Amino acid sequence: MDVKTAFLNGDLEEEIYMEQPEGFIVHGQESKVCKLDKSLYGLKQAPKQWHEKFDNLLMSKGFKNTSDSVNQSKHASIIGSLRYVADCTRPDIAYVVGLLCRFTSRPSLEHWNAIERIMRYLKKTQNLGLHYNKFSAVLEGYSDADWNFLSAQPMMESAIITLAAASEEASSLRSLLSEIPTWERSIPTILIHCDSIAAIAKVQNRYYNGKRRQIRRKHSTIKELLTTWLIL
Repeated sequence: MDVKTAFLNGDLEEEIYMEQPEGFIVHGQESKVCKLDKSLYGLKQAPKQWHEKFDNLLMSKGFKNTSDSVNQSKHASIIGSLRYVADCTRPDIAYVVGLLCRFTSRPSLEHWNAIERIMRYLKKTQNLGLHYNKFSAVLEGYSDADWNFLSAQPMMESAIITLAAASEEASSLRSLLSEIPTWERSIPTILIHCDSIAAIAKVQNRYYNGKRRQIRRKHSTIKELLTTWLIL
């Protein structure tokens, strides 16, 4: 919003006099001064008088003053620190910190109060942590033909394609885990769940007697992984 000659619209609360400006001197009354009825640029109280008038006008129209202003730089600095803490050691505050990040450009007193609440929460819970118990490395996978992006008919063939993709993904994951030094060396067979009884019966057969080469290759992949006990 822009108001032309804004400071000229302020109402003065005190009597202020000024010398007659050059070029506007009344002849015969050169010794007299002018009394100001409105603010002028250059008066130290001109900004204050204008903002008071503008504020009163908005309040009379039903507007409400939201709250006290918040230091935007300080607010952004603390939000950055909280994001670092959330990413490193305190994922439990990640959600609320993410919400506060949306108001970094225009923070209010309400957002500042939320920051103070997070700080108090961190102080009271600084001795708490997340603990993970060690357990055996048991991996399981699920194959659902409904998530297959390829159109294959009949449904059994679609299930075989999906099962082959899940089996290959499980084999790759098993190879990755075997390269992690802290992971158990003896990785058990990965159990793959399939939602198609027909597909399970088909891959349990030694040979695939269908005509489609694509399904035959997928069937061979699954059989190889089953034979080597990489999947079950």
